[in-house]
Amino acid sequence: MIYNPHFLWTASKLAMGFGVVSLFYLQPFRPVCIQGRSMEPTYAGKSMVLSAPVEPSQLHRGDVIVIRMHDGPIIKRIALMSGDKFTQVRSGPNWFDLIDVKPKRFPTYTRNVYRQVTIPPGQIYVLGDNAEVSFDSRDFGCIPISSVESKLVDQRPYTRPVDVL
Repeated sequence: MIYNPHFLWTASKLAMGFGVVSLFYLQPFRPVCIQGRSMEPTYAGKSMVLSAPVEPSQLHRGDVIVIRMHDGPIIKRIALMSGDKFTQVRSGPNWFDLIDVKPKRFPTYTRNVYRQVTIPPGQIYVLGDNAEVSFDSRDFGCIPISSVESKLVDQRPYTRPVDVL
């Protein structure tokens, strides 16, 4: 066999490259970029955080998660889990969730009817930390817990209380 330094150098570069690429695919942490203002002031828009895969049994109220939606992933905080209850108010023909109510969206009518709602099994209710601009469960309802892709590694505390009536 003839010693070929060019072959050895090429083979070692290829092996190192394969090793580095393998590390990115095998490690559990994935970088996530926060888009928009829905998680402000807790997470600023355009900031990078790490997420890790999570089992549904490891999710708790207050966790910040990455959710797989039809338009792409979104980042929200779990406000209510399966079995939790909250109040809705009917104002005119529409029902509004009384969880951290969006002030501009809630019309005032003279007669309101209230009802108690329970989060169904296998579902969660998610909110953005910035109530005024967040597109969340107040808009699209409960989501299946199976649509949770990962949980943020940097779990910052909720900066303001959730009002559940």
